Amino acid sequence: NRTSKCSPGQLSQAETLQQMLPPGAHVVKGFNTISAYELENQTFSAGQQVPIAGNCPVMKNAVGVLLDRLGYHASDMGALDQARVIENIPLALFPDWKIPLLISVIIWFFLYFRLFYGKHLCDDNKFGWFPKGIKEGKMFLKYINKTCDSHALILLAACYLPGTFAAYIQLVRGTKYSEFPGWLDNWLKMRKQLGIFMLLSASIHACFYVLLFFPHYSRVNIPTPSITSEDWDWANLMSVNGPAYALDLQGN
Repeated sequence: NRTSKCSPGQLSQAETLQQMLPPGAHVVKGFNTISAYELENQTFSAGQQVPIAGNCPVMKNAVGVLLDRLGYHASDMGALDQARVIENIPLALFPDWKIPLLISVIIWFFLYFRLFYGKHLCDDNKFGWFPKGIKEGKMFLKYINKTCDSHALILLAACYLPGTFAAYIQLVRGTKYSEFPGWLDNWLKMRKQLGIFMLLSASIHACFYVLLFFPHYSRVNIPTPSITSEDWDWANLMSVNGPAYALDLQGN
């Protein structure tokens, strides 16, 4: 495989090889997206699409038959000049993560701004600016915590919902061997990425809860009971150490 991406005006390795061969020899670009480890250990998933490109339909058909025997499916990209696109595929960084990451980020910011809007821009059905809670750090602690909570639940639903749609489509069609619609197929393929983002949000939510509700100890001065009467002696104060959130130590 290439070590650097093929620029638009640059010939691919397959095109360069085709120019070096005598007439009658045809080059078919393929197997760039399959690693040697995958072929040796048979770790691929059934039905994986492998892009191929070439100028000779007969040779491309022969490569497609070979891929079918190996358990793959050939995806014809067209003429040999499309080898430039195929050779750049292994050099792409996490190509399957871009759309799930974008979806996850959009959902997270939507939930955060919705919470911010409900707390500081609209209160009791009145529009305006309500800065209460900003100086106390709620924007960083409470709002992020609540956003991650809702974000994790929505992504969890997004992981299971396409499987439900696929099951109903199979029931309606009466077979499980028909292809799903393109939007559903892409949704099914990104469930792993959405699940990892869900786990990240749930972990952040759990860590915030541990930090927010972990017992904090402080010293509180309270008056001592008077021996001579039923009143409290405010002249003599005693100090009590304990959790700051304990009910018996809270005061106005």
